[in-house]
Amino acid sequence: MSETRAKTKAELARAVSQRSNVAPKDAERVLEAFADVALAELSADGPGVVTLLGLVRADVAPQTGRAEHMGRNPATGEPMTIAARPARLRGKVRLRSLKRLRDVLES
Repeated sequence: MSETRAKTKAELARAVSQRSNVAPKDAERVLEAFADVALAELSADGPGVVTLLGLVRADVAPQTGRAEHMGRNPATGEPMTIAARPARLRGKVRLRSLKRLRDVLES
């Protein structure tokens, strides 16, 4: 790992343009379109799952509900009621690494 920080969108577009022999502006438009498609797939109208270039599979997982319960105020230690949270069909995004990524990480 040569860099300690993530690439910016411009740096990523430049790297893609160098590897694919396209103009940096075109590469940036492709990255924007890719992000738009991924967001549409994960939105409420989409199927809720998208595979990102054979590296990562993202899906929207349901979030379980939680009943009202008693807890403690961390600052004072006094008992307090923690509100209930309703269940949601589309709660959190879950990312799973696919074989291509796992192979790179294991080597």
